Amino acid sequence: MGSRLDGRHALITGGGTGIGAAAAEHLNAAGARLSLLGRRIEPLKALAEAVGGTAIQCDVTDADRLRSAFDEARAENGPIDLLVVNAGIAESAPFHKMTRESWDRIMAVNLTGAFECARAAIGDLLKSENGRLVFVASVASLRGVPYAAHYAASKHGLLGLMRSLAAEYAKTNLTVNAVCPGYVDTPMTDQSVARVSPSPT
Repeated sequence: MGSRLDGRHALITGGGTGIGAAAAEHLNAAGARLSLLGRRIEPLKALAEAVGGTAIQCDVTDADRLRSAFDEARAENGPIDLLVVNAGIAESAPFHKMTRESWDRIMAVNLTGAFECARAAIGDLLKSENGRLVFVASVASLRGVPYAAHYAASKHGLLGLMRSLAAEYAKTNLTVNAVCPGYVDTPMTDQSVARVSPSPT
């Protein structure tokens, strides 16, 4: 008896570490063909070797590169059946010290990047017999977060995007969902904790 995802192509952004890497391991175990996208190629290559996937360097804020990366993934593994939009960044600062540059950086990765990923894959996903689009949101999608207003706003927006697409494609074979994890033991969480922890005296 084959695995339930045998032969299906799963593309994961932010696929080299943390939640993306864990998703890759589980999807590989279920038989999926994997494309792993991320900014840092070394972790992607290491994971791709472990799970038999394809490593593709890509920054989700570069729309042209994103589209070409998705084309590379299709050339290697076929049309996209599952898309896991996991790429994200977090920063923290009191609101009165928050800069426009920081706001723009967070929105570009966490929200606009997610929009571009969904747009790049939607044709494949709608043609799939049972396409799946999963956004990795956050508990910050569900409540306010002191010292991270820009991050929380981006994740609230991501949840709104997911709900809108789920409603729009409700009568198709595509399902659109989000997961909203709390703190997970990942490098990004370590960096966030370091930024808000008081300096040793």
